[in-house]
Amino acid sequence: MRIVLASHSGLAKAMLEAAEMFLGKQENVGVIGLYPGDSPDDFEDEFREVVKCGQEKEECLILCDIISGTPFNIASKISYKNERIKVIYGMNLPLIVEVLSNREEMGLDELCEDAMLKAAESYGIGKY
Repeated sequence: MRIVLASHSGLAKAMLEAAEMFLGKQENVGVIGLYPGDSPDDFEDEFREVVKCGQEKEECLILCDIISGTPFNIASKISYKNERIKVIYGMNLPLIVEVLSNREEMGLDELCEDAMLKAAESYGIGKY
């Protein structure tokens, strides 16, 4: 299963680098960032190239930084009416590690459900 991390600026790239500190080098993962001055049309073209799945039989999960931002909006457009592509927003490091760790053992729908359950567990107030 292909995983794509999408964000504003270089967050997606940095998140993948951090996840690889825990998991080692990851294959079949794409990253894309929207930078100031980027054209939305050019960004969409580049995004479609990074996704590179869904047209075939491969499933793809796109993790975005925030809802309603350009990366999320374009990911939603790409995934529209394509059951092999899903989008999750609110990307954080525990979510990425969870998804990358389980993507070979789970199908797309199950992975999304598992990710949503685990995401809720990744937030809390630290106590000393």
